[in-house]
Amino acid sequence: MYLIYAALTVLGFLPFAIILYKINRFNRMKKYEVSTTGIVLDVPFGSLRRLNRVTINYTVKETGIVITKEIVVAGLPYRIGDKLPMYYDRLDPHKMLIDAGKGFTFMLVFTFLIAVFIIAACFMIQTGIESGEL
Repeated sequence: MYLIYAALTVLGFLPFAIILYKINRFNRMKKYEVSTTGIVLDVPFGSLRRLNRVTINYTVKETGIVITKEIVVAGLPYRIGDKLPMYYDRLDPHKMLIDAGKGFTFMLVFTFLIAVFIIAACFMIQTGIESGEL
């Protein structure tokens, strides 16, 4: 039974670890790579409840090349002509990240609460088993 609790705990902390990885990756990109502004070119007529592809373009400062790229976003947060702060890799300008601003704070707190809830649920189940209620 303890193996199941351990597996549930690991699964509970997995989203939290993923968010920490994304924050670290974003901070590295922000510190070491080039900042620019992307412009939204095309927004699909999609659903607010699913993932949608948005077309953006941005200019590589060193060469002046304009890169057009599709990115996947949740819902439809952008309109045509919106300017997005972003960063791209100097060595491979096709690798880019949009500046999420303070978007990570909510996700970090939410995923941590998920992990805590799973640990509390495991504890309550074990307590119930030991007391004979379950």
